[in-house]
Amino acid sequence: MILLLGIANYNKMFKIVFDYIELISINFYKIVFKPIICDSYFLNNLASIIRNSLLMSTPGYSVTELNLPGVNCEYGYYFGIKEDITNFILNIKGLVFKLKKNKVFINLNSKKEIVTGNDFIYNKNFKIINPNHVICHLNKNINLNFSLKVEKGVGYIPFSTKNFRCNKSFKNGILIDSYFSPIIKASYIIENFKDFSYKDFKRLIFFVETNGSINIKNAIINSLNFFLSNFSNFSAIKFLNFKNYLNYSPHISLISIFDSGLSFRTIKILYFYGVFNLNDLIKCSKFEILNNCKFSNKTLYEIKVVLKLYNLSLIFN
Repeated sequence: MILLLGIANYNKMFKIVFDYIELISINFYKIVFKPIICDSYFLNNLASIIRNSLLMSTPGYSVTELNLPGVNCEYGYYFGIKEDITNFILNIKGLVFKLKKNKVFINLNSKKEIVTGNDFIYNKNFKIINPNHVICHLNKNINLNFSLKVEKGVGYIPFSTKNFRCNKSFKNGILIDSYFSPIIKASYIIENFKDFSYKDFKRLIFFVETNGSINIKNAIINSLNFFLSNFSNFSAIKFLNFKNYLNYSPHISLISIFDSGLSFRTIKILYFYGVFNLNDLIKCSKFEILNNCKFSNKTLYEIKVVLKLYNLSLIFN
């Protein structure tokens, strides 16, 4: 399957096309896109957006609540477990789940000295990617019985932001900070592709490490769809009429030169000579602008045009 992504830039259309995906090691992938003719700054911004949306929008599964009989908080104690409750919860967070539903309740009942993910009671609605992950160690002749609530979500959600009554499913359960993202690490490089016919011929390469619960190709496609769906919201923005806005502004002369609409080169030099707002600018004479600031007539015309938008002019022409 090939994914095409069209992005408009200066009335040009660029297409991002998958070339191949290489498995470097377990759950560590190299995603290579086909070379495109593009400016390096634009491609760097695009790659950064894809990476951020990949980390933010990829759905995953995490434990959100724990029900351990006799324990009401993470600083409690359970007789028979060698680890304290804090490390016990951290070990539970190390489990990687894959669900068929958005919310699943699972139970564990074990008398083994080393409790792992294999000891959970089988349920067709969930799968543990790392079943050999150690949860805790028990003393002899101790029976451990607890329940978990596993949910589907996006990003990181601390338990303090959740509504306690709405999200708590167990009577004496412990809410747990949830990190849902299955992406462990994501980075990219932009490779210059040598071609004598084109100058700006570049290739985008991603390196992504996951926890094994998601298909990396689907993760890239979901991140691109997330970016495009949010970027399309800008079409609903209504631009203000600049001239009408100026008529209702009570302090036009106090507008900073950075917000005036002048070019950056002009702003940089004016700021160096102590001109910080339009009030300072209109007090300058034509002689000061041309000689002291060493501006040309073209820059002087630019200043007059911008001041005219605010119904202002130079006092000393």
